[in-house]
Amino acid sequence: TFAETLDENELKDVEKVTKGDKVYYKFSSKKDVRQWDGELVTDIPALPDYSKVYQEVNVEDDKGSINTNLVSEIEKTEGGYDVKEKILDIGTIRDNLESVMSGQASRIMAGSDQEIQAFTTFALEKGGMTMKQFNQDYPDRSQRVEYIKNALIDDSINKKFSSEFGSFRQATAKDVERIKATNPSSKIEVGQEIRFSIDKQAKVKPEETKTPTEGEIRRGNYIETAKYLDSRFSIEDLNFESIVDLANGEGIKVEKIYASEEDEKPSKIKIGNLTITQKSTPKQIKKIALIAAGVKPKDAQDIIDGKEIAFTVETGNLPITKNN
Repeated sequence: TFAETLDENELKDVEKVTKGDKVYYKFSSKKDVRQWDGELVTDIPALPDYSKVYQEVNVEDDKGSINTNLVSEIEKTEGGYDVKEKILDIGTIRDNLESVMSGQASRIMAGSDQEIQAFTTFALEKGGMTMKQFNQDYPDRSQRVEYIKNALIDDSINKKFSSEFGSFRQATAKDVERIKATNPSSKIEVGQEIRFSIDKQAKVKPEETKTPTEGEIRRGNYIETAKYLDSRFSIEDLNFESIVDLANGEGIKVEKIYASEEDEKPSKIKIGNLTITQKSTPKQIKKIALIAAGVKPKDAQDIIDGKEIAFTVETGNLPITKNN
């Protein structure tokens, strides 16, 4: 009420009226009609034309449509729902309004104390603060201009966007990334206010679980086995002497062949159905070991050549299974 905006000294000479268990203040006004200028009330400074201001600072066009750079459309999955969201870049809008609204605040501050209080109370709907309190809280004129400027920006944003962008939150790092992808010159920062609306929200459909076929399982096993054998038979570790232990470790049949009974070292080694000699290169030894372990000859060569393999399985050439 108006009485609540006055302090005790201002109320001490005001007539009180009691009705029931309530006490009311009775206000009256007298004016010498011989000197009456035709006005018994205080003028309220007009609010800026927000539409014109928003056009001036390139927030809206002349049809009232929001600048597309200030709205980001994103799709995300959140809480089990696919959400399509529109985000309004409030940080950039505020930045664009700074200069114009400072000028408007200075215009309002040029009025009398009564006009300023009427403006904040009724135009900005910030009742309950007397000019005395206002001047105490903001002793410097620049502070009072700043207060009214920010109040104008808040009021304009609420009146312009509350219906379309009714929800708000503090911007996350992901929000900032998305907004700047739409508008690289955006002034938005993490923690600043953003307003948003949800255009569409639908429950996420669970992905169908497909049971693999026997062939897919066999191909998967073949791929994993081939990759394992590739790492097991490393070129750096392979030679005529080391292959015997490596092959035995993988369950591959190995047979040493001696040139004569007197020889202490074999002249050949049979790995599976293939044979290596002391002159065999590490790559040749690896290929024979891979084939003996169940890898197709073409795949074995591709592994050695470092090529991507299109693994397929043929009957009778299945991989072995390593027992751990």
